[in-house]
Amino acid sequence: MAPINKIAYIEDGGRRCPYCGNTEIDGGATEFSEGAAKREMICLECNAFWTEVYTLADITEEEEEDEPRELHFADQL
Repeated sequence: MAPINKIAYIEDGGRRCPYCGNTEIDGGATEFSEGAAKREMICLECNAFWTEVYTLADITEEEEEDEPRELHFADQL
């Protein structure tokens, strides 16, 4: 198996396998913890596995609304 190319994977937004460069990749469920999340990935071409790691980097301030806002969660989309 080719060596992992983390920098290219991150710069490309995680759209290609970091081992072979193929775009046929798939991910499992995202697991959340305090300030972080991770997701196991697989390349459907070379069968490589890796884990994407996400960290809380920023938040944006939202304007107050008169009515409560309805949240939409990923499992509801």
